[in-house]
Amino acid sequence: MRAFAAIEIPENIRDRIGKYQDNLRSAFPERSLKWVGTDKLHVTLRFFQSIDSRQAQNVIDALGMAATACTSFEMTISGSGTFPNSKKPRVLWLGIDVLPVLKRLKSSIDQHLEEQGFEPETRTFRPHLTIARSKNPSKARRLADLHLSQEFKPAGFKVSRVVLMESVLKPAGSEYSLIEAFDLSG
Repeated sequence: MRAFAAIEIPENIRDRIGKYQDNLRSAFPERSLKWVGTDKLHVTLRFFQSIDSRQAQNVIDALGMAATACTSFEMTISGSGTFPNSKKPRVLWLGIDVLPVLKRLKSSIDQHLEEQGFEPETRTFRPHLTIARSKNPSKARRLADLHLSQEFKPAGFKVSRVVLMESVLKPAGSEYSLIEAFDLSG
């Protein structure tokens, strides 16, 4: 299965992000972007391309241990950006303030996963919320410029759990389903 560990985004903030997406979409209705549905917004902590049932149990064990070692915390969505850059924007995203507690949570998850036999992650942790993807970055540059110049008012919320989600690829896009939730201590 394909799966990912993530932080969920509260509904009221997903609604604000949806309005932000609508404003961008209305400014550039002809652009062929794939907009991320607000029901799919999350902060990925770790992605698992393909795991079997034994590995899934190891992930569950690792996430459970990491969650009990971390207290709940406040997180803020602020800022905007593109991957890989503004000249070739394949992904439009909103930023996450990287707090020491978020780094500790991510580090703890990685450490417990390594103890369960998973390879260490090689990419730098860059927490963000993907709001759109483009298969034709040259056509998305003007929209990316608008996105980068817009101000998404910072939105804070309390993170009190981490989830493990399954991602099933379908012709209409990925479908997510909850495998397990892990409450943070405190």
